Amino acid sequence: MSNKALLLTISGPIGELGNIHWMVTAQQKETKKGTIAIQHTAWKECLLANLIADSNNLGFSIPIDLSEVPKTAGFIGRREDLDKIEKVLQADGSYRQILILDGPNGVGKSQLAAKFIKDRARTFSAVFWLNARNKETVKQGFAKIAKRLHRKYPSDATWKRLSEIQDLNKTVEPIIQWLSEEGNTRWIMIFDGMEGSPSYDVNSFFPKVNQGIILITIETASRLKRIGEIVTVGKLRNIQESIEMLAHASGREISGTIRNHDVR
Repeated sequence: MSNKALLLTISGPIGELGNIHWMVTAQQKETKKGTIAIQHTAWKECLLANLIADSNNLGFSIPIDLSEVPKTAGFIGRREDLDKIEKVLQADGSYRQILILDGPNGVGKSQLAAKFIKDRARTFSAVFWLNARNKETVKQGFAKIAKRLHRKYPSDATWKRLSEIQDLNKTVEPIIQWLSEEGNTRWIMIFDGMEGSPSYDVNSFFPKVNQGIILITIETASRLKRIGEIVTVGKLRNIQESIEMLAHASGREISGTIRNHDVR
């Protein structure tokens, strides 16, 4: 039986699917019922499931842990900003993508990133959320990743040792190497809350290979403008969204209909 690889490019609306490049073999096409020819809207779910299954088969899928991700129960609006994020990060991680969310403190950058992650969690093989305030908090985040990888590979002596080690410096490089392994492309790493003038080089925590997705939140991205695409998060300018946010915060309901004008 032919083992020729097939490349499918599936296009869908941003926010639903984006562009997905999916490799299957001719044998898989014949043996996986419904893999290629799928009718009605179920094809999207099936393709995404098979895409993640490819990562699982390679042993790179880590159970999604959103405990470090900020809560988004009261998230209001920001549809335009979410669309910008999805437009940049719509590929499959097979080449490096870096997105930087910048804006004043308290404007909602972390909430916006968290909303994106929670909405798209099932499309990633692993999600790593790091407190990026300083170099030590990032290292602490890497130590937590080591513990997760030990749970993933309990019989691997290396991850067992790294999950118990006290020297945080020794956990960084092995994790960077794991993120760099061939086929391990569908992870996303979030560096949240970087200071406007970082006291460390965030690049030192990036894998050297051209794969994976990195998202950074920072007060001002002037020092990072060369490493990725920047989306500036400002105050809400849409009256409807602003009122909805105030209503949610106060626990009150909105009465009547408010027209969607922009604040000038």
